[in-house]
Amino acid sequence: MIHEEQGNTKLAKTYFLKADARLEMIGKPAPDFSATDIDGNPISLKDYHGKVVLLDFWSTTCGPCIGEIPNVKKVYDAYKDMGFDVIGISLDDDEAKLHEFLKVCDLPWRQIFTGEGWETPIRKQYNVRGIPSPWLMDKEGKVISYQARGAALKKLVAEAVKEKS
Repeated sequence: MIHEEQGNTKLAKTYFLKADARLEMIGKPAPDFSATDIDGNPISLKDYHGKVVLLDFWSTTCGPCIGEIPNVKKVYDAYKDMGFDVIGISLDDDEAKLHEFLKVCDLPWRQIFTGEGWETPIRKQYNVRGIPSPWLMDKEGKVISYQARGAALKKLVAEAVKEKS
């Protein structure tokens, strides 16, 4: 921040990127993945090309994740018919508990569960260090944000679904 205050934005950006490599992914194609959803069906990010997609890294044991669900559901309901979708990536390690939670909360989007918890390969691809970690991608599969939650989620999704429509 000192370099930014002194007008050396290039050096400041270099230090910001060293502190958080996820910043480099903004505006670039999101890493694709192939996995199996909780129902045993294949799923990959490329299947969602042409849609605005939220990759929601979460867990049933994460209070802030649970707290964000009503907001994600509200945004999903408002924009699903405009090309917005959500893929949940559960970092849980108890599949039965996840199934029960999903049934009670009635989450309409697909969920990926590997049973590996924090060792889930997709978490590593995206350098997720804490949850909730909501990654928003545009219709071309480029990363818009890795912090798309709260009021920012609705604003970012609204802008993204309108682009190139």
